[in-house]
Amino acid sequence: MPTYPSPPESIWIDLDATDDPLHGSQEGRFFHGYYGQSCYLPLYIFCGEHLLCTRLRESNIDAAAGSVEEFTRIVAQIRARWAQVEIVLRGDSGFCREDIMAWCEAQGVHFLLGLAKNNRLIKRIGDALCSAECAYHASVHASRVFEASFGRYAFIGDRLTDFNRTCGQGCGTTSTRASISRSTSAAEWKRWVETRRGEE
Repeated sequence: MPTYPSPPESIWIDLDATDDPLHGSQEGRFFHGYYGQSCYLPLYIFCGEHLLCTRLRESNIDAAAGSVEEFTRIVAQIRARWAQVEIVLRGDSGFCREDIMAWCEAQGVHFLLGLAKNNRLIKRIGDALCSAECAYHASVHASRVFEASFGRYAFIGDRLTDFNRTCGQGCGTTSTRASISRSTSAAEWKRWVETRRGEE
């Protein structure tokens, strides 16, 4: 916070977890199937280029384990200095957990979290998949389909889900959960996501 000359209008807090490989018989050593090796699974919390938290953890846990505890402390420290700043919590599908979303909603913190891909989601955005792939093959340039319509959004409870399809040398499908209310217009939702997601 001392690096800011004045309080910013908003800040994004990014959550991440990655492997820390082990090469011996260290305490808390577990094999992690995704990384294909024995490792720790530390939690990292950033604000831009600033590292706010590193928490060393065993790898036999959920990627989001301990996140609420850590950002409860971090958000309290931020708000003690900047009570009015908008805080946006951002993370991949490993952090799309009910306890995280419920905490954010209770604390007035916005969130933008990835949603794990599955067959039901892919089926729902079938038209967007075809549009992105056709546009890519026609131009040989990366193509992103982002419709300004609620036709490819779904509310799960009161949380809006966006379905996005990008096609380039490889095609990818992303889904995002966000703290957007049912009264939000399609244009407002698109503007909110594009300013917070950045280029993927």
